[in-house]
Amino acid sequence: MSETVHVLLQDDCFNCFNDGKSKIDYILVYEDKHTGTIDELILPVPSGVNSEENDRAALALQKEKDKRQLFKRRFLSNLSKIGLLMESDVREGDRNFVYFIKIHIPWALLLKYAEDLNFRVPIRAVNNYSSKITFVDRIRHLLHLSHNPFSCEAPRRYYDLCTSVFEIAKTDRYMGNNKFPVHFTNIQRSFAVHEILQTTSFGRTEKGEIGIDRLIRDGVFQAAYSLHEGDYRFDKTEQPSPSNENNPRRILYDTWARYKFFYKYQPLDLIREYFGEKISLYFAWLGLYTTWLLPASLVGILVFCFGFIYLSNNVPANDVCTIGKNITMCPICDVVNRI
Repeated sequence: MSETVHVLLQDDCFNCFNDGKSKIDYILVYEDKHTGTIDELILPVPSGVNSEENDRAALALQKEKDKRQLFKRRFLSNLSKIGLLMESDVREGDRNFVYFIKIHIPWALLLKYAEDLNFRVPIRAVNNYSSKITFVDRIRHLLHLSHNPFSCEAPRRYYDLCTSVFEIAKTDRYMGNNKFPVHFTNIQRSFAVHEILQTTSFGRTEKGEIGIDRLIRDGVFQAAYSLHEGDYRFDKTEQPSPSNENNPRRILYDTWARYKFFYKYQPLDLIREYFGEKISLYFAWLGLYTTWLLPASLVGILVFCFGFIYLSNNVPANDVCTIGKNITMCPICDVVNRI
């Protein structure tokens, strides 16, 4: 692994738990009139008691009449059983207290879901890899240009590396670093948590009591989302570090999301890493569509210029434009002669 790629794979924790180590992969938001901690929301699970008996015991113990509150407790308790780490943060709102449940997926659980969801991860670099020579490279060589004016200025993270479907048994073959043997993107981590949230039940599955979407629709939670990776603007007062210099959001803003880069290639791999396959595929199609419109627009401009230059030599156009108001027209006949 090259030193540049190794540095780019280092990921300081921008959005972390209070311990400063566990990365926040997802956020759940709900409102409540009372304050509490995440440990109070997670239902205790006595040994030797099944889920239905535990629910009845918890219902009798807590004397909860609010069904949404019970669904919330069941859901968070099931997330804890699966292995997700959670931490709560509360803010005082206008009427109620707003709770933010921060979720982190541990490494072992991430590996399991990465294999189940067929995540593609970069494999180790091949030393005999040779890049392809494109048509633009040939033109640049003929014009003796040392730099491709259309190339994107975004740093190359692992664009030229091959990817493969992740398998736990082949962990040593993938690219990573000492902290994380396999490089998973942040969107892959969030997608794994999202899959858990969508498939975790909070009641009877035959009644459709499953998934975060149902809980949001029923008003149990107000929102569920993943976080951006820091600010996209560069603050000159902050200390340089891998977390702010290699922030993908900032890199996209500095090298892509500006009008002055309209003629450059898009960093599709970086867009894919940050926004996912669907968004990157949209911009890839948009770039292809716009590129193929350029020849048609050039032909249209040439036709317009040709017509404007030769307008004075067009006899029908000159007759209409120079005849002025003296237009003699034949009146309509009152009688139609039939043959």
